[in-house]
Amino acid sequence: MTLTCMNAQGEFFDYCATYVTVTDHTIPSITLNDPDDPNAPNVPMVECGSAYVDPGATANDPCDGNLTDKIVTTGRVNTAVPKPYTITYDVQDSKGQSAPPVARTVEVRDTVAPTLNCPKSIEVKAESDGLATVTPAQNWATDTCSAITGFESSAPRLTVGTKTVTYTAKDAAGNQASCSVLVTVRSPSGALPDRAMVGGGCSAATRGAAAPVVWVALMLLWRRRMPQGTRRFGRVKLRGWGGIVILGALAISVPTSAQSTDIPAFELERLRLNPSGMGSWVLGTGELLPAGGYRLALAGHYENKPLILYEEGVLLGVVVRHRATAVLSGAVGLGGRVELGAQVPLVLSQQGDDLTDRGVGTPQGGVAPGTPLLTARLSLLAEHRKDSVDLSAGLSASPGLGSASALARELHAIPNLMLGRRFGAVRASLDAGFMLRPRIILNNDDNIQDELGHALRLGAGLSTTAEGLGGEVAAIGSVPLQREGYSLELLGGVRLPVGELLEVQGLTGLGLGNAPGTPRFRLLLGMSFGKVARPREPSLEEQASQEMDDPDRDRDGVLNRVDACPDEPGPASRRGCPVLDSDGDGVVDEKDQCPNKAGIVEMAGCPLKDTDGDTVWDHLDNCREIPGPSENQGCPAKDRQLVVIQRRRIAIKDTIHFDYDKATIKSVSFPLLNQVAQVLIEHPEIVSVSIEGHTDDIGTATYNRELALRRAGAVRDYLESQGVARSRMSVRSFGEDRPLQSNATEQGRATNRRVEFITRYEADAP
Repeated sequence: MTLTCMNAQGEFFDYCATYVTVTDHTIPSITLNDPDDPNAPNVPMVECGSAYVDPGATANDPCDGNLTDKIVTTGRVNTAVPKPYTITYDVQDSKGQSAPPVARTVEVRDTVAPTLNCPKSIEVKAESDGLATVTPAQNWATDTCSAITGFESSAPRLTVGTKTVTYTAKDAAGNQASCSVLVTVRSPSGALPDRAMVGGGCSAATRGAAAPVVWVALMLLWRRRMPQGTRRFGRVKLRGWGGIVILGALAISVPTSAQSTDIPAFELERLRLNPSGMGSWVLGTGELLPAGGYRLALAGHYENKPLILYEEGVLLGVVVRHRATAVLSGAVGLGGRVELGAQVPLVLSQQGDDLTDRGVGTPQGGVAPGTPLLTARLSLLAEHRKDSVDLSAGLSASPGLGSASALARELHAIPNLMLGRRFGAVRASLDAGFMLRPRIILNNDDNIQDELGHALRLGAGLSTTAEGLGGEVAAIGSVPLQREGYSLELLGGVRLPVGELLEVQGLTGLGLGNAPGTPRFRLLLGMSFGKVARPREPSLEEQASQEMDDPDRDRDGVLNRVDACPDEPGPASRRGCPVLDSDGDGVVDEKDQCPNKAGIVEMAGCPLKDTDGDTVWDHLDNCREIPGPSENQGCPAKDRQLVVIQRRRIAIKDTIHFDYDKATIKSVSFPLLNQVAQVLIEHPEIVSVSIEGHTDDIGTATYNRELALRRAGAVRDYLESQGVARSRMSVRSFGEDRPLQSNATEQGRATNRRVEFITRYEADAP
């Protein structure tokens, strides 16, 4: 500052003084500090639940300088509660002058969706109207800041069944999140919805509908072609195979259940190719490869929808939609009466829907080994040996190898009989067998037929016999003994020889029924290589010469031209064939269920057995499965037995009492007859019982025989009322003709008034 001093007269002075008063009238200023983000909005937004750091403000004064540390802050931000917050900044300078307050608005917002913890699946029971409402639990959804205001469901009311339902949770800020839950609604009784894993045949959705179709189609096809005189062969021989069937059923009886997601191991393929190809590609015809004959074949096999999943009659998905398999097979003829064969499948590809969210696993889709099958067949009758039909017995068995994950592994066996006959240029054939396999439960549902187990397999076909291009049609079905569905396939194919050793084949078929493995349709293409030279038949002159030289070669009285076994002697009742008893136990082979093990008549030729280990053999044990002392016929001592099983009779320890001179049974004898009925029911090997009535000699012989007959009939009626089949019982009367003691005394007459039970077993000689 420069000053010039001058007096009143205008004179300047070298020295002068002045006084300046400085005052502070300027107020401080406050400036909000910007947040770190230069692009942040004027009103900062903070996510609910996150940390908030206030950027603060800066205060300055012209006189006092930087007053930032003097700023007074009012207000705070609670990030746990979404709403706008205001923070005010104030400051005063040293003169007490206040800056205009500055405020910052901070908005706490909730933009994060709720956190969901929905269950993967739940089960509920429907109300009486058959519908169910699923209310989500509180712990299904949580939110850091806002309250959960509610759930919305894509299906508020659910019918019985399994459905995927989407639940959407909302919080107070309007945020929402969704989850999907597999909801299974039980019926009002608490039962699970009917779910079934079945085959994709044309009637798969109508369970059990194929049963009549199987029987009618197969039986009509056969009966139209087979003459009356030959229809009885199958029935007679099937009885001979009864032992094999029973033994196989006992050997293969371990049940297998499906797990929650994995499909149990079983063989999905139902079609069994004929390894020899004699007369048919898919059925045994009774004709076998001749001695020295052989055949090798390779087939490509496609199936459409052999396994699908239904629930409450609605298709949930296709477990196996497409399946492609290669099958290598071969057979050889030995000695003209025996044929051995094998087939080895290889699953090439398998595709289906992903049903894991439905609780069903996905079968392996790539290349996988299949279940090999070994076959052995024995020729019983042959048209080229001058029999009226071709008849063979066979056994096919799988050793349980293959890929379980590809539905191509199973232990099973199939004993079967194959019957065929030529009618000019056409051959009719029937293949009847019994599938023995473990019980496999695909779905634990009491109402649905989706088990696998023992089943009767029937096939009937017609094929051409002329050389060159040939064709065949066949119907193949199964009738289950478990809760498995029925199956029927109608097949048609052609065969074309190419040269002497090569043949190409093609076959297609339509599936009916709902048994697992029954496809919507199938297609096979293949080729085979082999030698099938037929044995030379003797000329008419040679046949006539043989008959003239020796008309009865085995000297059994049955001429060769009608002798089914011309070189083995046998009675005329058996068409000249011998009565065989291989194990020498007195039970002929055709009635012997264990033809190679010596046994007893009561056990159908099988060895003695003691199921409950109480030292009383089963055929004499009144309580086969409950141990008891032998003096009480193998039953617990507390249950006194009044009935004793003896050779060819059932003995009773008490008398059956009747009203005097009547056929009315007194009630005191009911416990005794109840035990007789129970023994007959528990011992089905007793095929029949003759109820014989006896009297004393009081009265005329005619009247006594009539009274004894009426009393025997009354006993039969009572036993029938207790569950014994009437067809198993017959009545006879001997009156006074067979006394046990003298009728001269009252005691003797009382003993002679009796009823006896004479038994017969299946293996008894006629």
